[in-house]
Amino acid sequence: MIDFSKVNIKINEDDKISVICIMGKSGSGKSTYANKIFNSYPQITNIVKSYTTRKVRDYDPNDINTHIFVDMDFYNKSDVLLEYRGDGYYNFVTPESFDKDLVNLFVVDIDAYNLLCNLPQYYVTGIYLNVSDEVLKERCPERFKEEPHLELSRIINKKHLKVIDN
Repeated sequence: MIDFSKVNIKINEDDKISVICIMGKSGSGKSTYANKIFNSYPQITNIVKSYTTRKVRDYDPNDINTHIFVDMDFYNKSDVLLEYRGDGYYNFVTPESFDKDLVNLFVVDIDAYNLLCNLPQYYVTGIYLNVSDEVLKERCPERFKEEPHLELSRIINKKHLKVIDN
């Protein structure tokens, strides 16, 4: 579990929006970790639900709690702040996805984290859940695939990054 005294996070300091980006490969426990933090600190955290144009994953009962499912028309009309593409679909957030008065827990890929770190209105801390491919194959065989784009080495901004072996 995360101890906020050991994470360099600020709440609404200098009018910046505080975000903890939780990253890792598919099946590494990102959503589970975000939910544990939220349940431990509900009065100061917000879970960011990203929009997605993909279908609901039948094998993932938590999927409807972590995403808002939309079509391409909605995507095309949205004020997209960040987007990250999956295999044939888009995930994205808008500025309204974040709560300026809380710590926003954002399950996100590395490219979106790298982009968010460059936006001056956000104070971003990253958490990378490090899980071996062998454990991922065992834990989540229906979702396992090689994901070099989600490797820890691709993170550019490591200033406020914590790596957790999960």
